[in-house]
Amino acid sequence: MATVAGSSTNSSPGQTREESVLETFFILISQFAYDKAKDLMDKEKESHKLSSSTSWGTVVQCLSQFSIAEKVYMSLSSLGQKTTRFNPIIGKPKENIRPLYHMLTQEFIRIEDSSHHSNSGTPSSDIEILLGHLCGQLCQYIAAKQSMADLYPFTQ
Repeated sequence: MATVAGSSTNSSPGQTREESVLETFFILISQFAYDKAKDLMDKEKESHKLSSSTSWGTVVQCLSQFSIAEKVYMSLSSLGQKTTRFNPIIGKPKENIRPLYHMLTQEFIRIEDSSHHSNSGTPSSDIEILLGHLCGQLCQYIAAKQSMADLYPFTQ
């Protein structure tokens, strides 16, 4: 299991570098360490320039944006404020995460589809299959977040 100390990754035996980075990223997200998760993906983006997997580079970029979206969502600044007689609205919501979630969903769907359909006719690598599955799961997660955001105005 990856341990998070600073932003280093410690691989488990039999785990690829990409799997180790993903594990560390999601541990950071689960600990609400969104800035550290973004920094990890930004560092990976810089080191990816030597990698041969284009899907990996796209996933790294998307996960960097995903960490920003999660931070905004969890801060609830995207929901705005309810106007009451005693609490007038001071301003509009600072950020709307819908466009970012929409862009991420489109990219994740594209990566998932490309992992199933190899252009060269050769079977996809293990990491491509893993990334495709992960992207499918992230699409469902984002859809759930958007549904929850739609419910929030009705709970106030």
